[in-house]
Amino acid sequence: MNTTNSKQKLNYIPQIIIGIGIIAIAVVVWWHIPDSFWKYLFFLRAPILWGLLLVTLPLIATLWLPAMLRNLFVLRGPWQLISVIVSANMAAIGVIINAYMLLKGAPDRFGLSPWLEISDIWQYGLAIALSLPICFTSYKLSKEEIKEKNPIQGVIFSVLLSLVLLFAVIQTKTWIFTNFANNKLLISFVEFITRHKTEGYIIGTQPKPQQFLEGHLSNIAFFIVAFIVYGIIGWKFQPQSQPSDKKKEAAALMYVMLIIMMIAPLSGSLTFYFDYYRVPVFLLFVVIVALMYALFKVDHFFELNLNEANKYDPKDFKKAIEKRLEYQEEEKEKTLVVVCASGGGIQAAGWIVQVLTGLQDMLGNSFTKSIGFISSVSGGSVGTMYYLDRFADKGYPESKEFENIFKSATEDSLDAVGWGLAYPDLWRIIGLPFLAPKMCDRGKVIETDWQGELKNPNSKQFLSTWSEQILNGKIPIPIFNATLVEDGRRFLISPMTFCKPSSNKSVDFNTLYAGYDIDVVTAARLSATFSYVSPISRYVGENKNQKGKGKGNYHIADGGYFDNSGVVTMVEWLNEWLEPNKGLNIKRVLLLQINAFPKTEPSKNESGGGGWWQAIIGPLLTLFSVRDTTQLSRVSTEVELLQQRWKNQVKIAYCPIFFPKNGKNGENKPPLSWQLTEKQKQNIKNGWCGIKKEIGEQIGEQIGEEWKKWGFEDPSQKSTNEK
Repeated sequence: MNTTNSKQKLNYIPQIIIGIGIIAIAVVVWWHIPDSFWKYLFFLRAPILWGLLLVTLPLIATLWLPAMLRNLFVLRGPWQLISVIVSANMAAIGVIINAYMLLKGAPDRFGLSPWLEISDIWQYGLAIALSLPICFTSYKLSKEEIKEKNPIQGVIFSVLLSLVLLFAVIQTKTWIFTNFANNKLLISFVEFITRHKTEGYIIGTQPKPQQFLEGHLSNIAFFIVAFIVYGIIGWKFQPQSQPSDKKKEAAALMYVMLIIMMIAPLSGSLTFYFDYYRVPVFLLFVVIVALMYALFKVDHFFELNLNEANKYDPKDFKKAIEKRLEYQEEEKEKTLVVVCASGGGIQAAGWIVQVLTGLQDMLGNSFTKSIGFISSVSGGSVGTMYYLDRFADKGYPESKEFENIFKSATEDSLDAVGWGLAYPDLWRIIGLPFLAPKMCDRGKVIETDWQGELKNPNSKQFLSTWSEQILNGKIPIPIFNATLVEDGRRFLISPMTFCKPSSNKSVDFNTLYAGYDIDVVTAARLSATFSYVSPISRYVGENKNQKGKGKGNYHIADGGYFDNSGVVTMVEWLNEWLEPNKGLNIKRVLLLQINAFPKTEPSKNESGGGGWWQAIIGPLLTLFSVRDTTQLSRVSTEVELLQQRWKNQVKIAYCPIFFPKNGKNGENKPPLSWQLTEKQKQNIKNGWCGIKKEIGEQIGEQIGEEWKKWGFEDPSQKSTNEK
């Protein structure tokens, strides 16, 4: 034992030597660098941090978090490329101009010796250097998407437009300097807000002529031009409920650049002012924002409509299922298909519609007519919404609608999220919530974007509308699974009523919000509420049906926090409604679990390294990891218990459908964002083509000779004939 311990201690000697060497180098560097350097580094911290963000964002997106951020740099056309390059240049110019202001004013305000003089040419050169990583990465990743024109033309036009905006900044600075540099009223205002400590702001003292420092004038000039650009873009690209080929959308990355363009000069100016009084700007900012949120009762909301007396009973599952399966009337024993659609952003939305339309194409229309439920989560809910939107009166979508369904489900929504973040939500974040409309945030604008992709963009659909279709057998019963933040219960948003009011496991929409109705787009958005993309929201009013103030006003989050598969909800329903006394006479159930990502194996990485990284990002990584392993294991157990319980009464076939692994080394990492490249869209189609034969055989093996009794067409025969 002692020998083993001695060897382990010897193994640490190289690390100890390296650690001591690093510390020694740091001490030497600290000793030889003048104090003024460290002081300037502190006072310049705001522009330095913003500059580092500009430089490192492409690395973060492409190397460290590609599933979440890489598609941010994939632009769909020359104009989007132009907008990103120009906005990146403007953001970089704002960072450099603000740094120049601090360099010019710091000697007088903080008693430092002048350290560095940067000419105008060098300022613009540094700005170009800061923006190059963003511009180059966007150009490189977008070349494949921008096919109609040579991207180099967009780059050239971007340079020219950037020069025009830079010229506007210079001209504005000249105009300000000419008209306001010696303005006595403005000088008196600065003396007032600085408590007559004008060093670093104004040159000269009374009775001699006074004027503003040039750096502040440049900062003000840039902010004026930037504010005009910010306002024009916000007005021009406000999301609208129109199809993608008719609406104008700016790139989401451009909105990120706009935020930096506006915040960088402001944050640097605030540190310049408050550092004199030793007030930490970040702490002050947090306090002010907290007070503004409390004063204006800031929150994120969704809307409900009062529901008039409905002639359809949302509890009548027997009528709904019998009507849905009435084409099987010749069979004494009914067959029910249950679909569970997992979450996973736009990847999940595209995969579920591809699988369901592909199965209909392969198995026949009778397969789709046998679908009684679709229990969906997050992105799967968005796909379910578009799938059901194009159902015909025959009880299934016609084959000519398949491509439209896929197009709607995979249309980018990240641009709308960017607009909502850069405008109404930014105003809330910086402590100006009164400027943001109560019902306008990134959640509401993504609803607007999704509405535009429906078959009838100008006509809203509500749960009550779907309730009528369900009880007439025209569409399956959808369940959009969400989570109540306050108590962690599953929240089932569906036209049908699933739960008893006293249930502690889950609650459904009709129980919690009795007498109200909800837009199906809002329902899908609530199920797909991952807070960094779509905010956690609550009902804008109070639930009058709950006793006590505020009762029932829950905040609603993504359904994937509890169950990312949607299977738990269906297992509970089947255990209740397969009982003979319910009278459904269902003797065969096909449970399809559609998973948006490849099946993952337990990780073999047991190195135990990266402690600091795990301390920072570990909780988020754990959240994603349990979705792929722990939750899937639990789902498998739930299904096995379901099959065992009904073993001698109902045949339950279970068919999980995973997105296939492909690419290098069999790996495929679909995006977790709300944007797909054309290649990724094609990967979804190719993925289904690669496994559909296997899925057909898997279903056939489980069903065996009873296939024809189920009322389906032979899976070996491709048929899309209308019945």
